[in-house]
Amino acid sequence: MGCNSASSRQVDAPKNLNIHGHILDNQSRSLMACCKVSGVTFVMNSHNFLAGDNRSKNYLTINPTGHIPMLEEGPYKVLGGNHLVYIYLCKSKTAIASKMMPTELEQKVKGVIGWNIAKMMTPCQ
Repeated sequence: MGCNSASSRQVDAPKNLNIHGHILDNQSRSLMACCKVSGVTFVMNSHNFLAGDNRSKNYLTINPTGHIPMLEEGPYKVLGGNHLVYIYLCKSKTAIASKMMPTELEQKVKGVIGWNIAKMMTPCQ
């Protein structure tokens, strides 16, 4: 039996992959397509940003920034745009990683994503 008896172990509840976004949002659609192509099941929580649903009290309690898309899986919330969500999905879901970021291209993909992040953070003149 070892040090831990079976009665003291906790079983993790299954984690549902939730995408908070809207079908009209290009980033939300690309995340949904990524999951569908890879065969990963997810729940789409639609927040109509055109009607301001992403600024409602209910959504702001989940995501204080109010941005979409946002990914939620168990206790984890991934904010910050598509690039961060893709990295999280590729690192946590082997089905997605095998299709979207094969190991031989990982550094190249991260380089392009990193370049885009650096470009976005460059101050305007």
